[in-house]
Amino acid sequence: MTKQILAAISLSGAVILNVSAARAADNPLRPSNGNIDLPIPVANGDVVELSSGQRIVGDWLDPSLAIRGRLGELTVPARQVVGMKSDGQGAMADFLVTRGGDVLVGQVVQTSLHFRTRDGASVDVAVADISRMSRRISIPSTQPTTRGDTLTTLYPTITTDSGDKLAIDAPASIGFWTRFGHLDLRPNQIAAIELRLDGHPGDRVTFVDGSVLFGLLDGSTATFVPRALSLNSVTVPVAALVRMDFASTPPQPGGGLHLSTGDVLSGRIIGALAIQSGQGNVKISGADIRTINPADDSPGDFRVTQTRGTTITGPPADGDIQIQLNCGPKITVPVGLISNFTAP
Repeated sequence: MTKQILAAISLSGAVILNVSAARAADNPLRPSNGNIDLPIPVANGDVVELSSGQRIVGDWLDPSLAIRGRLGELTVPARQVVGMKSDGQGAMADFLVTRGGDVLVGQVVQTSLHFRTRDGASVDVAVADISRMSRRISIPSTQPTTRGDTLTTLYPTITTDSGDKLAIDAPASIGFWTRFGHLDLRPNQIAAIELRLDGHPGDRVTFVDGSVLFGLLDGSTATFVPRALSLNSVTVPVAALVRMDFASTPPQPGGGLHLSTGDVLSGRIIGALAIQSGQGNVKISGADIRTINPADDSPGDFRVTQTRGTTITGPPADGDIQIQLNCGPKITVPVGLISNFTAP
């Protein structure tokens, strides 16, 4: 299994949710509507708009709303629901927005919802007839009128290929396979993990120090604890995940170790690098290395410049070099993959 993995990677005026229309074209499960807009909330009732154009203002009476999608079947208490929107028939036609900023995509399980109008009349509304709904909720004037991503990005967030966005409690660790072996990463080391990137044979993890590694997220499923929803846990197929966000993505570092594979490691060299010379192998302490570059005029050789300005050129006597990232992990890489190194 390990060999197969390594071989594979060796290669509100309105409350508005933005959904990428570009990715919708790639995924037949994802609705084609690029934006989700909910009715303007009012202070004296919940607002329901029907596909017929009829508008109901009153009290939503159901205790919860269940939706079935890529995250499984989730039941959300009514007090946590901000609103919903339906794009029509289909398994991924309904969008549910929660007070915690989560967005759940799928199909509402209930066939009808129950309301009491302002004049006290009880009304049962078929879910299939509902176009949009907003709960009675107060939005502080200091908050933007677009729902955007302002809430969920305050916390670790997962995004699925159907458009779900769920704030989670950070897991204890995350396993990630790289071409250099397996890493057990702590969430505070990670800025984001992007899965199934176009043009790359696998996933990409970006670290908080700007380092970038390509590989594969460990496992076929992942279990998370929702931060805002009243749920114990949610288990998601890894194949359904598009990205996992833990912190703001930092700029790519100008220095560090750049590899021909596209990986970028921001940190310092541990131990020493041995270079073959006419006088035998010369060991250079990692702390004394300013730059490493392939020698353009001599294939297979590397030019190592030390901090005091001395340059040594020759083939490496060691097959590997170890670097410790500024955010903590230690990674051993083949010297032959080095495109360039600049000491931080």
